[in-house]
Amino acid sequence: WVSSKAKAAFDSIKQAVSSAIDACRRAVKAVIAVAKKLAMAVIELARKVIVGLIKAVGKALLAISDVLLAAFPGLKAKFQNAIRKTVDKAVAAVNKLADGLKKAVQKALDLLGAALDKALQLLEKGIHAIIDVANAVVQGAIKAAQAVVDALGTWAKLIKDVVAGPGA
Repeated sequence: WVSSKAKAAFDSIKQAVSSAIDACRRAVKAVIAVAKKLAMAVIELARKVIVGLIKAVGKALLAISDVLLAAFPGLKAKFQNAIRKTVDKAVAAVNKLADGLKKAVQKALDLLGAALDKALQLLEKGIHAIIDVANAVVQGAIKAAQAVVDALGTWAKLIKDVVAGPGA
């Protein structure tokens, strides 16, 4: 009876540990998900700002060339085509870099999340092992106590028999 109660107590402790670790794992996943969203939003905002600046500089250069090269339509067209191509290339490069950065950040956060999850799994296994050892020690003590009680019971019967009939 005592042994089964002790085992049940240790099992409930292990269950509580597992529940706490599971809650930590869920929290880590939630934090990683929020970090991913935040990182993507920051990268996207930076991409939009940079693209906006590139386009604004391109428009400014086109406007300046409209005035300065008005008397030279052929040169103006070549210059403006070159500006448009340069702006398009710069925007494409920024977009490509932003996409690459997004993927790298996602991957880094996924790896971090996986590493933290693995660490929590190992922690759970380690705590369970410690609880199992404690349970084994307690079970051993209970068995030893039971053996003492059984031995005393035998002695008690002998003493009772001796007391009841001392010469019989």
